[in-house]
Parts: sequence; C-alpha cells; structure tokens
Amino acid sequence: MDGRQVDTESKIAELESVLAHGDAHALYDASGRAALALEFRGVDEMIGLAPVALEQIERMRNLTVAALERAAQLGHLQAGVDLANRIYFSRMSERATEAFEWAKRAESIPRALYLLGLFTYAGFGCEKDVTESLRYHRMAAEAGEADAMFELYVFYVKGVGVSVDKAAAVSWCRVRQKQVARGRWPTSVASMRPAMGSNRIRPWPCLGTIGLLPLAVVVPRPHSG
Repeated sequence: MDGRQVDTESKIAELESVLAHGDAHALYDASGRAALALEFRGVDEMIGLAPVALEQIERMRNLTVAALERAAQLGHLQAGVDLANRIYFSRMSERATEAFEWAKRAESIPRALYLLGLFTYAGFGCEKDVTESLRYHRMAAEAGEADAMFELYVFYVKGVGVSVDKAAAVSWCRVRQKQVARGRWPTSVASMRPAMGSNRIRPWPCLGTIGLLPLAVVVPRPHSG
C-alpha cells in the first residue's frame, strides 16, 4: 500500500481516538500533525504523484478541524488562536464574534495580539477601531510577531491612524528581516495551520489586510555590525 495512504489512515485513526477520549494537548498535537500531512497531500499532484483518495482526505480534514475546535473548547489557548486565525483568513464572517473571543482569551500569545489588530481594523467580530488596531499591532510586533511588523510598515508608510513616518516603517521591516536571517519565520509561514489542508498555502496572509503591502517592496539591508 502507498505510504501516503498508510499515513492518511494512521492520522485518521489517531484523530478519531483523541476525539473520543483525548485531552486538550493530545487533541491539539494530533490536529497539528494532521494539518501538516494535509498540506503535503495538497501538493502531491504538483510533484507528479497520484492523489490519495479524496474521501479520505476530506475525512481527515474534517477531523483535523474538529480536533482543533475541541482542543480550544477544552481551554488550549494556542488552539483557540489557531482557530481564530483559520476563521479570519477563511473569511467565515458568521463566526467573527467567536474568533474575536478566542483571540481575546489568549492575549499572552503574540499571534493573538496580531489577530486582534486585524479584527479591530476590519471590525471583524468587534467594533472597527483603527487606534486600537495600531495598539495591538505594536504589542504583537514588540513581542516578536513578524506579520505584525509588516502591518506596522503599512500603518506608518500610509499614515493609517498615525502620522506618516517612513523611518519607523523601514525600521520595522528591518527588524523583521533580521528575524528571518536568524531563522525566525513568521508564524503564518512556520506553522502553515491557517490553510488547514485547503490546498491553498498562503505564505503571506498579512498582506490581505490594511495596506496590501506589495511583495516586491524593497527593504534596505540593515548595516552590518
């Protein structure tokens, strides 16, 4: 039997088991492993491999989401953040209030602060408040969330809720650039969890919000030393 098929069946069995009697951490970990497997299955055809049975992939995808949601319900903060992330970037507006609540519960997590910045800017599950959005983005960026650093670039370069300050804009890009140079990729790239096996790897979700920062933006190299 194809190794990918075996792996898919194994992931399904694990998810079914943890959903039946797993704790929050077991649910979250199983969900993460399955989400990664789904990302790989999403590119099989691109590299010339025959796809795994679609009904099995769909079952694994549904169980993956169910495990993540159950982990969040059991109090796993990071699961709640990942769920809020998924709701927002999948544009599930009917669940916007839920997404906002998950992120609010986890303000100790930089990604949650970043999401709250997005939510308050867009009025996603809350009142639109550009000043509050800027505050959340600053806190997230200062805590090391790279996607928030990109958004701060847009705030400052376009003067959104703040005076135009190109020096500050470039400064945040340089901080983010240094993070990547040290191997610290943005959360959205490192985890790949937002797509949740949707066959849509979205490496720069931060571009879909306030400023539509172009991928071609040229960021000056930081001075050596």
